[in-house]
This record gives sequence, C-alpha cells and structure tokens, in this order.
Amino acid sequence: MKLQAKIWLGSGAVIAMIMAVDLIYGYRAIQADIRQQLDNDARIVQALLMSTRRVYHQQFLASGLEVNERTLGFLPAHALARISDDFPNWLKTGLRFNNVSDRPRSPSNQADADELVAINWFRANPEAPDRVSDIKDSAGNSYYHFTAPMWTEAYCLKCHGAQGDAPPSIRDTYSQAYGYQVGELRGILSVKVPMRELQSHAMTRWLQMTGARLLGYLVLLLLLGSLMQRLVTRRLAKLEATALALQHGDLSARVEVSGHDEVSQLGRGFNTMAQAMSAHNVEMGRLNHIYAALSRTNQTIVSVHDETELLNRVCQIAVEHGQFGLAWVGRVNPQSQAFEVVSAFGSGVDFLQGIQISADAASPYGNGLCGSAWRSGQASVVNDYFTDPITTPWQAAVRRFGWSSNAAFPVFRAGRIHLLLSLYHPDKAVFDTQMFNLLSEMAMDIGYALDRMDLVGQQKLTLATLRESEAKYRTVIQTSQDGFWLVSREGRLLEVNDAYVAFSGYSRQELLHMHIADLDAHASVQDVTQRMEAIMAKGADIFETAHRTKSGDMKPVEVSTSFKADQGGLLSVFVRDLTKRQEAESRIQKLSYFDALTGLANRAQFIDHARLEVQRSQDHGQALAVICLDLDHFGQINDSFGHHAGDLFLVHLSERLKSVLTATDSLCRSGSDEFLFLITHADAPVVQGVIQRLLDAVTEPVRLEGHAISTTISLGIARYPEDGVSVEDLLRAADTATHWTKKQGRNAYSFFTAEMRTAVTAHVKLEADLREAVSQHQFVLHYQAQIAQNKLTGAEVLVRWRHPQRGMVSPAEFIPLAEDNGLILPLGSWVMETACLQLTRWAAQPAFAALTLAVNVSAKQFHTPDFVEQVLQVLARTDANPARLKLELTESMLVDDVEQVTLKMGRLKDKGVSFSLDDFGTGYSSLAYLKRLPLDQLKIDQGFVRNIATDANDAAIAKMVVALADSMGLSVIAEGVESEEQRDFLASVGCLGYQGYLFSRPLPLQEFEAFVRAMDSPAA
Repeated sequence: MKLQAKIWLGSGAVIAMIMAVDLIYGYRAIQADIRQQLDNDARIVQALLMSTRRVYHQQFLASGLEVNERTLGFLPAHALARISDDFPNWLKTGLRFNNVSDRPRSPSNQADADELVAINWFRANPEAPDRVSDIKDSAGNSYYHFTAPMWTEAYCLKCHGAQGDAPPSIRDTYSQAYGYQVGELRGILSVKVPMRELQSHAMTRWLQMTGARLLGYLVLLLLLGSLMQRLVTRRLAKLEATALALQHGDLSARVEVSGHDEVSQLGRGFNTMAQAMSAHNVEMGRLNHIYAALSRTNQTIVSVHDETELLNRVCQIAVEHGQFGLAWVGRVNPQSQAFEVVSAFGSGVDFLQGIQISADAASPYGNGLCGSAWRSGQASVVNDYFTDPITTPWQAAVRRFGWSSNAAFPVFRAGRIHLLLSLYHPDKAVFDTQMFNLLSEMAMDIGYALDRMDLVGQQKLTLATLRESEAKYRTVIQTSQDGFWLVSREGRLLEVNDAYVAFSGYSRQELLHMHIADLDAHASVQDVTQRMEAIMAKGADIFETAHRTKSGDMKPVEVSTSFKADQGGLLSVFVRDLTKRQEAESRIQKLSYFDALTGLANRAQFIDHARLEVQRSQDHGQALAVICLDLDHFGQINDSFGHHAGDLFLVHLSERLKSVLTATDSLCRSGSDEFLFLITHADAPVVQGVIQRLLDAVTEPVRLEGHAISTTISLGIARYPEDGVSVEDLLRAADTATHWTKKQGRNAYSFFTAEMRTAVTAHVKLEADLREAVSQHQFVLHYQAQIAQNKLTGAEVLVRWRHPQRGMVSPAEFIPLAEDNGLILPLGSWVMETACLQLTRWAAQPAFAALTLAVNVSAKQFHTPDFVEQVLQVLARTDANPARLKLELTESMLVDDVEQVTLKMGRLKDKGVSFSLDDFGTGYSSLAYLKRLPLDQLKIDQGFVRNIATDANDAAIAKMVVALADSMGLSVIAEGVESEEQRDFLASVGCLGYQGYLFSRPLPLQEFEAFVRAMDSPAA
C-alpha cells in the first residue's frame, strides 16, 4: 500500500475514533440536557398548577358559593384529576399529573405505591422543594417521576379542618381528609412522563447533531489529508522520482528544495549525494576512457606494423576513446630545432598549422611543455593552461579551442628520444598521478612498438635479426603491466607473459597446458568457443569478465583481443587487471573527504562532524570551541624554497598540530594555509591550553633539505554557544576573529567579540555601498599638478568617492577594499576611460594640450591577461593621444613575472604610452629587474621627502634615486613636496620634478582648470 493511501486511511481511522468518542459523549450530554430541561419544565408545571389551584380555590371561597355536589367540581383539588384525564386528548406525550394523597376524599386522588414513597420521603425531608426519580409501572414501562409537596394552608381548613366545620355536602359525603393542621403535609403534586418520550426526543437531537458532526469531521479529514499531501506525500513523491531517475542513470537529476524543514533537509542531502555521485561518475568515466584508450592502443600495437599508421591510430584512439581534444605526435628538425607534426587527430588540428614550437631553450618558443620534455627526456604537464607562464606564447591560439590541460610525453626509440606525444584536454587538472602514469605507459608502449617495427624490418634480412626482433618483441610483452596471451584457434594458451603469470598465481608450465575456459570464471567451454568464433569473424573485441586465480580468488579483468588470419591464425590477447580501477574509485572516494596532501579531514568532513558535536552539546549542555589557524606569510615559503618544500612543510606541521589535540577533538585542513580545530569540553582553561600548545607547536623550525623553515600563526577562536549555535555561525565568527588577529599584527590569537561583529558589519556595509557606487558612478576625479623646472607638465589623477550620505570617503578606506573584492577592475577601467576622455577634451585647448595625465594602475588590473588590449581599446574609443597618457606602476606588481610585465609595457610603449615607477625605494627595488623595464620616470616616495632636509638617510636615498635615474636616462619626480626647503634640497641634488601641496592640493576638474589658466597667464 502506498504512503498516500496509508496517510488517508490512518487519518480517517483517527478521526473516526475521535468522532465515535465525541458522539457517545454527545449523546450523554443530550440526555443530561433533556433531563435538566425536563426538571425545569416540571417545576414550571408545578408552579402553574399550584398557582392555579390556589387562585381558583380562593376565588371559589370568595364567591360565596355553597360547597355541594354540584359545585364541588369547581374546586381545583377535585378538578385536577379530571383535567389530567382529559390532558392526553390534547397532547400525545404521555404526560400525567395529579395531586394525590395517602388519605384522599376522592378515589381518583389516591396515591399509588411510588407516590406513597414520595409522600413519606417529604415527611422525612420537609425542607426539600421537590423530588425527581425514575420509576417503572406494573407493565415494566419506565417513567420520569417529578413530585412536589402540598402543605396545608389556612384556607384548606374550611374543608379539611374538623369534620363538623366542613360544609354539609362534604361532611355528609366523605369520611376522610379531616383534622389537618396548617403546615401539615396534605399530599403531593405528581408529574409522570414516559421515558420513551425522553429517549425519542434525545435520539432526534442526537441524530441532528450526528449529521452536522459527520460533515465537520469529513471536512477536517479532507483538510488534514490535503495538508499531508502538500507537506509530505507530494514532496516525497519528488524525492522518489529523483531517486528513480538516479537509479536509471540520470545523474543530473536533482530535487527542487525550498524551506528548512526535515523533508527539505532530506532533499538537500539527496542533492549533495547526487552531486557527489555525478562527480564520482565523471572521474570514473574519465579513467574508463583512458583504460579503453590504453587497451585499444595495445591492440593497435600488436596488430599494426607501419609507423605512420600506428601513430595515426594512436592519435585517433586518444581523441575518440581517451576524450582528449587534440592529440599530435611530432619530431624535432635537427637543423631548425623546430617541432614538425608527424601525425595529429582532433577538432583543433588547425591549431598546429603555422604554430611555432621549438626545442631550443634560447628561443622564445622553446620553453613550453614540448621543449622542456624533449630536452629533459621527462614528461611535462600543465593542469591549468591559462595560468601557467610557460604556455604564454600559445595561450591566445589555444583559447579558441577551449582546452585547459596539456601534457607532453617523450617517445623513445632505440634508447633515444624519437618523437613527442602531446595531448590537450578541455578540463582542468586532468593529469593527476594515475593518469600521468597510464599515459606514460602508453608512450612507453608506443616506443616499444616502434622498436618492434625496427626489429621486424631487420627480420627480413637475416635469421639473427629475426631472433633479435623476436627477443625485443618478447621484451615488450614481458615488460607490459598487462597480461598477454597467444591463443590457438582451439582456445589453448601457447604463450603467456610474466605479468599474467604473476597475476594468475599459476606457473608458466601450468598455464601453457590450459584452455582459456579454465581461467574464465563466468564462461563455459561452449561460451568461450562461440566468443572466439565471433572475434575471428570481426577481427577484434574488448569485453570484461573475471578470471579465477590459482588461489581461488576471482579478479575482474578487461580482455582486449585481436585476430589476423594472415599472421599465423593466432589470437593476441591482453588481459588488464581491473582491481586498479577499484583502487582508483577508493582513492576518489577518499579525496572526497580527506585532504590529499596532509591526509587530514577536509572542510566538508569537518563540518559534518562539527554538526554532530553541536547537536551533542545541545543535548548535554557542554561547551565547544572552533579555532581557525592561518599561517602568516606562507606564500613566502613557496616563493623562497619552492612549492615542493611548502608542501613538505605543511605535512610536517600537520603532524605537530595533530599531537596537540585530544582524542575527542577534530582537525581539518580547510585551505592552502588554513586549518580548523573543533575542541570539545571547551571550558576556558582547556581552550587556553590548546591555544598555547598550538603556538608552541610552530615555534620550533621545520628542517627540510638543509633549511630551517619557520613561520608564525594567527588564531581566531569562536565559542559555543556564546558566539553561535550553528556550525556556520561558529566558522564565520572564528574566521572573523582570525582576520582581526592578522589586522592587529599576526602571531597572536583573538577571541571573537561583539566589537568584531560590528566591525565586520561595517565592512560588509561599506562593501555593499562600494558595489553600488561602482554601478551608480559615484566617483569623481581630482587632479594634482606635476611641476618640472617651474613649469606645469601635467597632473596625477586621483579618484574620490562622493558617497550620497557620508560625503567624500577617503581613498585609504575604499581602495584596499576594492583591491580585496575585485571592484578595483571596473573602478580602474572607469578611471582610465575618464582620464583619456579628458585628454581628448583638452587637446583642442592650447593651455591644456601639452599636459600629461598620470593614472595609477593596480596590480590586479595590470595582471589581467587582456590589460594591454583594454588600454588600447580605451585610447581608440576616446581618440586620446597615447603620448599624453602616463601609467604609474608600483614595484610590488613588477616582481612576480618580469617577462610578462616587460612584454606588456613594451607593447604599450610602442604605442606611445609612458610609464612611471611609483613609490620607488619602498618595495623590492632591484637593479636586476629595473634595468629590464621600459620605464620613463622614477617617483621618489613622499616618505623619503617628508624629512629630507633633516634626516641624512632620507637625503641619501633621494640622491641615490636621482643618480640612478640619471644613469638610466630616466626623469625623476618627488611627491609630497610641501615646503620650499624640501624643494630647494631636491633641486640641489638634481631632482627638478615636483608634486605636492607646495604647488597645489588635488583639485576637482573645474578648480584644476582654473589653476592651469592662472599658471598660463602672463601675470603668473
């Protein structure tokens, strides 16, 4: 039964039970209500009858009528019995009433047994106003019985006092009911109602109530069922549909998720699982394609005996089965040292036409993958083509084909490099260790095949060369990592290599007496025979099965077979052990949860574990702490000692960090130089102890390859529950505290505080405002004059932010933020375009036409791949004169890749753009790279100018900069010149270019133009 049906049936059953209880208690309530109503009605009847009786009795007495046989019937006491007898003629309810006594004058007023019980009860309970009871008559009929006492009053004594005082007609007729006293019980009012009337009335009301309740419960059932349908079954149906899609191989299937309830969390978990399965499937698919390509290559090596055909087939197999975008094989021309393409296959074969690739290290095209692999004899790999500088000469050509990874594998022939196999793949990071080894094996097999071809060619000359060729062929087979068979038409093994002997556990002698069906764990002799006939008919086949080893183990294998009737009529078979693939799957699974370098948990596993600990802490009320550890200046280790040393340093440091923790604590590597710790039972002394141990752990340097490498750390600590009740909140708080530590000077620790949260909030608000400012163009340019030999030569453009609420925001506040979040790129582009537009406007005005504008360029902006194209496009779009544009660069942006920097500067300088080196002397000044840069000007930093007249060191630096610029043929300008004393000193050492408040502060455009006109006037 489906869940939907179960929910409806279950809801119906629950509502039916509730309704049954409700109806039972409802019926009882109706009965009680009718009984109460009947009590009230009986009392009303009592009051009506007794009032009538009293009024009419007094009226009769007041009339003066003589009491006799004819008038006696008018007395209410005598008329009430007759009225009761006539009552059923008017109302068919069975109601009976009468005034009765245990000593009546009239037989019709004689109390029956139940009424006598009531009379005696009232005598015993004189204060009681009435009495209600259930009675049965002699026929067994049930009645509701209401009785009320009738007490003797003064007017009653006229007929019920002394017998001698009674009217003659009464005295002479009746012998009873005399001698009453006032206040004595004379009789009772008796009202009887049949119970069947009450039950009928109750049933009528209950049936009416039942109908209304049934309708209400039905509506409730529909609402409840619809709600469950909407909140549960419909959403579970989507989960089921996604699960079925995954089951049928659609790994792109995802659950639409909204909300944060349990079903939504289940859906998100389901999507995460599907995404992991998809990634796993992609990786496995890639490996399967490589295995298929290797199998096809081995089959080709065995069956093809022409070098050109072999190389063509290998390139085709690499593209069609290995899923590479382009595969080509080339050799080096001995005279030109240029690579010549021998064979190629793929969508980008056009790429190879006219492309320059050299093996000469002195050539600008000789230091790529191919040149390096050819000279070293070692395979070379680039897993991110457009970030590796060695691929720069070819990046523009490769970009249009969409390739992201490239590898070059040397192919040896007769012990020397003969060819180079180059492979391009559309994905990044394709060439991991396993794929690298497999492709190296492919290149080696190609070399073996070429050697075999050489040997086969020599075989035609002499028997000796034939034997030598056979020996080398056997070497190829025996050294293959895959098993190899030669099989007769009857299925008998004629030859096996050492790899298969080791794989199977049998000796060579045992194998050579076997039929291949003895090894196949899934096929009979008949099955094997049919398969061989099919292979011999079509020439080749690849399939998967399992082989049974001598120890009884069953191992999965891939079998590649080929058959050529003109080559002896034998089947050549390669057998690949697929347990390697299973190991690869296991490795991929491990990489999903562990850091590949250190073996520590990765961030995903850490977060999953932290969520469990937070839940446990909520249940038991214990404290937790999350510590974020960031290595200070880790990039300097990579820059100084190389990335390999940096990796080894991280491995050693990870072992130290693990030793700090207890068995219940957790550690992960969450980034290149960042680690996360989860501390359980984290009261204040425990956390303080962990912090101290972490600081101590990095104090002692790590010794690697003869170097003592040390660093410091910045720690940020967030505590549960003070700083957050979710893992995400704790991680954000710890990260914020870490940044706070780094901002305060590093090599310390900080606990998260509300002050940090406020600072982060302000930072986020400023960043949001900055993004809006970029989109809303809230920036303006100010211009600060540059003077040379007392003449205005130009200005430096300085960007200002005109915030709609805060007014002018300091560049010191928003420029670093723009650098961090990447907004410096659109902001820098706007400054460049605005400055060039201003140059164009000034070109038509004589007072401004000769001015240059200096534009500061950020490191991120300069290092974008298309920076040169951006500048040239702006110049073309604005029609600005390139000779009037000066770009100011800082030293720090020039040291990363001097070759690329020089290339970009040279291209722009060829168009007329000039360059000034800003803040010279404050960074990584080095003549080694300075002399290679096509600079026009050096700029003395204002830090040296400020105390230049009083500080000997600053004065010496200024002299050095001027002398250096003079020797290199560069102009020099000093910024921050605020006094005539500073200007005079600079002039005395040969610096004749100035910028500073002595001449002009940064001015808005209109004020600067007025300043220029004033300087240009004759009076100036």
